[in-house]
Order: sequence, then C-alpha cells, then structure tokens
Amino acid sequence: MDEYSYTQDQLAKQLGKSRSHIANTLRLLALPETVKGLVSSGAISAGAGRAILMSDNPDKLARRVLIDGLSVREIEKIVSKKPSNRAPSAPRSTKDQDALALEQDLSAAIGMKVSISHDKSKGCGQISIAYDHIDQLDEICRRISRQVTEQEEEEDAFEGSIQSALDEDFH
Repeated sequence: MDEYSYTQDQLAKQLGKSRSHIANTLRLLALPETVKGLVSSGAISAGAGRAILMSDNPDKLARRVLIDGLSVREIEKIVSKKPSNRAPSAPRSTKDQDALALEQDLSAAIGMKVSISHDKSKGCGQISIAYDHIDQLDEICRRISRQVTEQEEEEDAFEGSIQSALDEDFH
C-alpha cells in the first residue's frame, strides 16, 4: 500500500474486496512471524489471529488455541479477562453503527477518510473529510459545487413548470 500510495479503499476496489476485509487482513501483519505462519497455513483462522493480536503473549495463546481447539469467542474471552500491560487506549467511540456505516460509505464513495460527529440531543453535527493533497481538496470542492449547481437547476426547472401550469390555469 505504501509503495503505491493506495488507501485501503483503493486497494479494496483493485482487489474486489471490502475495505473492512483489507483492514482486517492488514491487522494480521502485526502478529509475530510464528503466529502469521499458523494463520497462513490455515492452522488458525484469520478471526482467531485477530483475537490473538489482543494478547500480551500471542505465541503462547496461539499454541493454546492449537492444543485446545479454542473458538474465536473463547480466545476473546481469555484475552479480555487478563490484565494488559499495554498503555490504556483512547476511549472507545460512542458513535452508533449507522454513523460508522455512513462514514465508511462516504469514505468509499470519495476515496478519502470521512468522520461524522453527531449530537443526537441537538440534532446537529459535523462531517469532516481528510485529504492528503491539494488535488483532493479541489476534487471535493468540484463535486460539491457540481451538486449544488445541478440542484439549483432542478429547482429552477421545477419552479418554471409550476409557473407555466399556473399561467395556463389562469388564462
């Protein structure tokens, strides 16, 4: 991805896979080589590999998965019970699934990262689009301007047809 400057969305489109599939596969690269080999050979599923990633000792947990035949849910349960030596992570997102899905859909549609923050109590929010270079900013502006222009033209045509209908009715 880095060599060709692909985003996850662009790579997903090139390979005919979903963006989440690409993201999940890339996460597996963080596994120790021994565990990556087990996933690659099919001895451990990719889902088990992702669950093992959360472990303080992935190699040991992978051996246990092989010996005991643990399911992904069982692995997740084991990992969640053990205290972690890792630094505390950022607070989990409180975004609802609809907002997250909409972010992914918009990101896929425009090829850039989209973030949505919505205040349900106020019924308002923000959409943020991250761009990597000025050409992407130009593209965002062009698309928004085109949509606004098309919408104005449709509204003008609609108002014109209403006016024509009214003129015919009253003449």
